[in-house]
Amino acid sequence: MRPLLVGQAPGRTSRPDRPLIGGRAGALLIELSSVGGLKGYVRAFDRRNVLDAWPGRNGAKGDLFPLVDARASVAAMIPDLGGRRVIMLGRAVSSAFDLRYLSWFEWHDDPRGFRVAPFPHPSPVNKFWNSPTNRDRGRVFFRQLLEQEPS
Repeated sequence: MRPLLVGQAPGRTSRPDRPLIGGRAGALLIELSSVGGLKGYVRAFDRRNVLDAWPGRNGAKGDLFPLVDARASVAAMIPDLGGRRVIMLGRAVSSAFDLRYLSWFEWHDDPRGFRVAPFPHPSPVNKFWNSPTNRDRGRVFFRQLLEQEPS
């Protein structure tokens, strides 16, 4: 099975049927994964969002993320994750999985039957990605993930 990228929700102008594609966040994921552009990215990863619709703005920067709704959505998603490698994009998604405490880029066996790793949110608002060292960490994470045998 392909690794599963799990994001928060579609962006205000993105298509809900094409999760984690488009916009600057999608472009960053494509860049860091080094899989040969959009076509390679689509072939390399399954992608989905916790929420099906854009939840609205949260101040000048960022979007809302109603945690109660997100946790309910993740609970419904869990039965489909057995045996998968799941990459949670951002602390909000990690919180929806009740795994906020995990360190970036580290794999963990979840007792619910899948492997999970938190990954910093790919939003341009996230200053983590301003550091070339952190971008390299993201590239190394994806390279190691994609070099592994499928689960």
